[in-house]
Amino acid sequence: GINAEYGVQLEVLNNKLQQLTEDRRKESVKSESVKNQYLVSLEESREECRQLRDELSHSQSLLRDLESSRCTVEDIASRSSTPPPAAPPSMEQSQTSILTV
Repeated sequence: GINAEYGVQLEVLNNKLQQLTEDRRKESVKSESVKNQYLVSLEESREECRQLRDELSHSQSLLRDLESSRCTVEDIASRSSTPPPAAPPSMEQSQTSILTV
């Protein structure tokens, strides 16, 4: 009778509900793992950023050092009006001069 039909419908609904609950649990597990992967890659990206920032500031300080030494060299060059000393003769030249002597 009617009670039996209701019982069957109730059973069907109950099964659907269990199925939905199970699906939802699987989805949340999946999304949790996706979230964890995202967090891991985010942390790796942050670490990479830190390293790059360190390298950048190191490069900038090297650049400043170069810049200041260039200024020093130009300063010295402008103060000394005498031309830089001539390059010493190369080994070959000195050897040939020794041979000719």
